Amino acid sequence: MIKKSLITLSLALVCGLVYSQDSRTQAFQKSYTLELKGSLADAIKAMQTVYDKDEYSINLRLGWLNYSMGDYVKSKKYYEIAILLKPKSIEARNGLVYPLSAIKNWEDVFQTYLSIVKIDPKNSKANYQLGYGYFLRKDYTKAREHLQTVLDLYPFDYDSNLLMGSNYVKLGKIKEAKVHYRIALLSNPSSKYVEDLLKGL
Repeated sequence: MIKKSLITLSLALVCGLVYSQDSRTQAFQKSYTLELKGSLADAIKAMQTVYDKDEYSINLRLGWLNYSMGDYVKSKKYYEIAILLKPKSIEARNGLVYPLSAIKNWEDVFQTYLSIVKIDPKNSKANYQLGYGYFLRKDYTKAREHLQTVLDLYPFDYDSNLLMGSNYVKLGKIKEAKVHYRIALLSNPSSKYVEDLLKGL
């Protein structure tokens, strides 16, 4: 009798889990469909029907949908919950950058990219943004370090070579600046901007 009761309980638990998973899958599918139609408010409602504060994927999704709706405070909240649930998540941190940028909280954007490179030291997006951030802060030595990390991975990248060239100008290294400007021009031969920079050196 006890064995029979345990089997019944196990089946009930399994059925409950399957139902829960199916409900989440349906909610995600519905929210994607509504988002494609431009019905963002309804897409959010679809996710809220299965909301679980301890479910990473739902918080991540709500972070994106609220950002798309222009509710940057809620978006930030959901992305931060996602990061708490998955502390090494880079995708959640990349998501968090969207609402932070929208409200022009540049210091937190900068700190978010710093947290990404602590997890993934060679992350090209974060290193480029940190290079740019340090360039704006006139810390050209640190800017060079982060930009070099990107260029080691993507030597022909237009934006990184352009910024590295400008960074070398600030460091007074004109010869090195020309090298990177020329690579940038090869990457984008129609760039009048880079041509003018080279002529000015």
